[in-house]
Amino acid sequence: MNQRLRITRLFDRNPNPTVALGIIALLSGLLMTVPASQADAQQTTPPNSMLQMGMHVPQAKDGVWPDVPIGSIRLWDTGVSWREINTAPGVYDWSTLDRVVSLANSKGAAVLYAFGNTPEWAAEPKCLAAQGGAIKGAGANCPPSEIKHFVDFASALAERYSGRIESYEMWNEANIGTFWRGTVNELFDMTTAGANAIRAKAPKAKIVSASVTTRLVSSFTRFLPEYLSFLKAANWPIHAFAVHTYPAGYFEGPSPRAQAYRAIDARTQSFRQARALFDQFDMPWSVEVWDTELNFGLAGPGATPHTDYPETLQATLLSYAYFESHYWGIARTYWFAWGPKDQASVVKFGVTTDNGTTGAKAFQRVGEWIRAGLWDGEFPICLGSAPADERQSQPCVNISKTYPGSGSAFIVVGPSENQDFWNRWYTGLSQVFWPTLGPCLDSSQITGPLPRELVSQTPFILATEVTCAGLGAR
Repeated sequence: MNQRLRITRLFDRNPNPTVALGIIALLSGLLMTVPASQADAQQTTPPNSMLQMGMHVPQAKDGVWPDVPIGSIRLWDTGVSWREINTAPGVYDWSTLDRVVSLANSKGAAVLYAFGNTPEWAAEPKCLAAQGGAIKGAGANCPPSEIKHFVDFASALAERYSGRIESYEMWNEANIGTFWRGTVNELFDMTTAGANAIRAKAPKAKIVSASVTTRLVSSFTRFLPEYLSFLKAANWPIHAFAVHTYPAGYFEGPSPRAQAYRAIDARTQSFRQARALFDQFDMPWSVEVWDTELNFGLAGPGATPHTDYPETLQATLLSYAYFESHYWGIARTYWFAWGPKDQASVVKFGVTTDNGTTGAKAFQRVGEWIRAGLWDGEFPICLGSAPADERQSQPCVNISKTYPGSGSAFIVVGPSENQDFWNRWYTGLSQVFWPTLGPCLDSSQITGPLPRELVSQTPFILATEVTCAGLGAR
């Protein structure tokens, strides 16, 4: 039987060590095997795969595509939701989805379709009459009046795009009322019935759970245990479980850098909470965890304001988020979203990914490191100065295990203005390996802290006692 590896990390920010799933690395921790779930005994997301680098591209419907490589695209806010396609019983307008899927296929990106937004004609009448909180139109957050409406759409969708849409997320943010006002039982019934319909038409398609957002703690802790209990009773009929680990929109702090680091910590804590519930309900390690929507600075919960992070910190937030995903065994992370800052779906977020932005450059750089296999080693990574009143200082990622005998090499994220930090970590390095797999810059003449123009280009790799060729080839 195919099995997945479970790897115990050597250390963790929490003194109590926890288990990271899905990381196949050269660690000296305890290895043990865990049987695969009924859903799929094969690993869905291989190590060093660009599938880890997911993105939302709302304007893909207009032919827009990122100028950096992406491994997967999640279709949400792209004009292709259930109500936008299935305009009447048995009536489907596939034109927009045809364009988007064709574009993604031509770029070699896997497609994740997210279900959501019930058509008004299909909405349960009492829910529709209540008009409660839907932000996508009347009845969009209602369960269907008959589950057959959903099954028919899922079946037609899977049949048309068999082999072209790789995976299906069974509902968007089902634990909050703006997207779902039905019961957990109703959602589970839709998950299983929809999954069966999809598998009948597209046997190789991956089934992803309905997504849950973690920052609304009360709804998250009410919804998730019940949903997990249903999935467990059904022997886990999914390939992956979807979470949205958006932290709160604003954090107090003495500086923007401190606010950014606290946002990172909040995301970490929310995933720890989710992981604890997965373990409580014995979710198999063959069921991957996907973070299918993430950014920083999004206003909320409640009256919590939005944060626009400085450009110098946007690369830090994005790259650290992807490193953290790998550290925690989150197999795929989908950034929200690609587009200019003034685009309606982007303006409310703190990190912008668009052509030429620092966020986009960081996304590209991290993706290149994935393909090169530079993810092997210990986590977390260096965040920069992290003085005591902002964040506990952390070890750097030592990637030397990837290149035995190469000396020390560290991945660094986060510009720092703390000269003591740079002196402590980096003075005297013989090489600076930046920004991807080249160029390798000779810093043998540097006797003090690294030049600011280099330090600001995060993330980057620092290496000592190693040649460019030694790091650039595997």
